[in-house]
Amino acid sequence: MNLPSFKSAYDSLSMLSVSQGLLTNLNNIAYKRIKAISWLVVITYAALLYFGFVMMGDVADQTYLFVLRSFHFLVFVLSALFLLFHYYRKKRAIILSPKTLNNIVHFYAAFYAAVGSVSSINSQRLTGNIDSYVIIILTIGAFLPLKFRNISIILMVNHLLFLAGLFLYAENQYEFLTKAFNSTAALVYALLLAGGIFLYIKRDYTHVGKLKENEQKFRKMFEVNPYPLILTSFEGKPILTNKKASLYFQSLIEDIHLLGTLSIYNDPSEREHLIREVKERGSVQRTLELKGSDGRTVWALIFCEKVIYGDQECILTGITDITHMKQLENELVQNASIDSLTGLMNRKYGLNHLQLEIDRADHSNSTMVIGFIDINKLKMVNDRYGHLEGDRLIKSICQSIQEVIHEEDLFFRYGGDEFVLVFLNKDLFGAERIWKQAEQKFAELNHRDHRPYKVSASIGYYQYEPNSKLTIEEMLKYADDAMYKNKTASYESLNK
Repeated sequence: MNLPSFKSAYDSLSMLSVSQGLLTNLNNIAYKRIKAISWLVVITYAALLYFGFVMMGDVADQTYLFVLRSFHFLVFVLSALFLLFHYYRKKRAIILSPKTLNNIVHFYAAFYAAVGSVSSINSQRLTGNIDSYVIIILTIGAFLPLKFRNISIILMVNHLLFLAGLFLYAENQYEFLTKAFNSTAALVYALLLAGGIFLYIKRDYTHVGKLKENEQKFRKMFEVNPYPLILTSFEGKPILTNKKASLYFQSLIEDIHLLGTLSIYNDPSEREHLIREVKERGSVQRTLELKGSDGRTVWALIFCEKVIYGDQECILTGITDITHMKQLENELVQNASIDSLTGLMNRKYGLNHLQLEIDRADHSNSTMVIGFIDINKLKMVNDRYGHLEGDRLIKSICQSIQEVIHEEDLFFRYGGDEFVLVFLNKDLFGAERIWKQAEQKFAELNHRDHRPYKVSASIGYYQYEPNSKLTIEEMLKYADDAMYKNKTASYESLNK
């Protein structure tokens, strides 16, 4: 034999080899099917009795009748004993050892094969047909998935005994040769059937085994992973959560197990969009704000990937808590955009917002008034009473203005003692009315605090009309010029 054919033969033999686990699986399947056969025999025994004693009662060959009736009774007794044993074992919760289970199913397989042989030889004596033998060996090959070597031995030994009996009772050599050929062909077909079914069960068992092994590996890696992981169905039903997830996101995980993943999203549409992306792309990374039933909000970096777990498509979600990083980011943004003394927007951030409001006003055809504010005598206060007192004056002015302006209005520090106040959706009359309220607040401060200086500020206005061609700098320059005119006029009136 050359090397390729030897390898092919070896591969074929290895395919028919069997592990102890597969052997037990095969025997369990065979055991269940023997139970089904036993029930069929017990249920139909009355019909067998009717056939043996009534329908065949006038047969002259008493040997034929004795063998027929005896084997019907024997099959019934062994089937009944099997069922009694099975339900006794089930009631007592007795677990069969692999060896005992193997012996039982092989004994019954051999018994059924022998019944087929004897019944056919008996029929040969009366009718000259071997149909029962062919039916039984094909049924054994297809219905009892035993280890291929064992089923082959049982069927071939039984076939040799059948041929011996056939040789004794065949009327001539031609009848013997014809029936021997037909029965042997049926045996070969039964063996091919048994081998095919065996290989199918083996492949299925191996596939299931690999799935279980992969599932165990997945579970182990899932549990020991240093990052919080959640495995859910596409419908949001939780399947697995590892210890890290339970530790870091306890309230969120409790909500997920109780209500599903939809409960932790601030906006349910976020999850729908996320699921759609996972289905289309296979994996998605996103930063989301999640919420727990305890009111705690968690910023998380979410990585979702489509995986197969068991026999269904699932979503494996890795969660990294970035709440602290988000807080630092917000602090950085705040430090970069907020004036530390007043808590107002700084110049850069405020001008960006002013541009947005101008664009919005152009789009909605609405008006606004831009006010340019200067704190009076701030330099004098700093020089005479120190910068701490100057800072106090700045904060007092800003607080008074914030108490009277509307929530929609834009107020930011332009620099030093200069501020910009944008009266949104108001005309000049509305802006002046609000500023009068601010001046009233200044007067109350002066009356209450008895400071060694007067708390006051000057303002100039520029009324913005939609789709103006002026730049922001030009608008502020108009408002600044108006403010200085008002300041100068105020000083002149005081000095008269």
